[in-house]
Amino acid sequence: MSKDKKEDVYDSLREKITTLSLYPGQELNVEELCSLFKVSRSPLRDALLRLERDRLVDIFPQRGTRVSYLDEDIIEEERYMRKCMELGALKRALSKERSDKEKEAFVSKLESILLMQKAYILEDNFSSFYTSDDELHHLFYSEAGLLNVWKIISAHTGNDKRIRILSFSDKTIVSSVLDEHKAIVDAIKEGKNDLAVELDEKHLAKVNKEMKELKMLFPSYFI
Repeated sequence: MSKDKKEDVYDSLREKITTLSLYPGQELNVEELCSLFKVSRSPLRDALLRLERDRLVDIFPQRGTRVSYLDEDIIEEERYMRKCMELGALKRALSKERSDKEKEAFVSKLESILLMQKAYILEDNFSSFYTSDDELHHLFYSEAGLLNVWKIISAHTGNDKRIRILSFSDKTIVSSVLDEHKAIVDAIKEGKNDLAVELDEKHLAKVNKEMKELKMLFPSYFI
């Protein structure tokens, strides 16, 4: 089997887990997955071992495999990594020497995303809101010239992604996220760089409060 095909199995299964198509605690049937991806047991086993290293599945020899439950400690660890990287990226992006035209172009991209997010909330389209949330934060890394850092974070924060997807099923949380995004973008637009970084730090730290609410709403998903 080609390396690309093995990678496709891993990527597809990881996407199903991180978007909650396969829910926390769900037992995974190897035969069904082999049939779904049209592969033998060997490449599927390799994918599952990688996902175990990602802390997204639990493998119990001779007993079975399941999607990992959401673990508050793991999520906090992944969010800490993301927060450290992102605040550094945003500081770097905002301190770059740029022309007024380049600054306006950056703000314009951010404001376009805000408009999309507002529309997605009105449509109750929370999966698209999540995608646009990624796009907004991705711009901070892009503007800083740190796209490889974004790739590293994306590869190592699968549990953080799961909690974000879960939180975006709550319209109240999604609306507050939009308000926070707008405040960050307004600060950037007004040249208040320190304020923008401070607001982003508070925005990223909110996961702890949200997690408590989500544990009450989805107790079966958590350890």
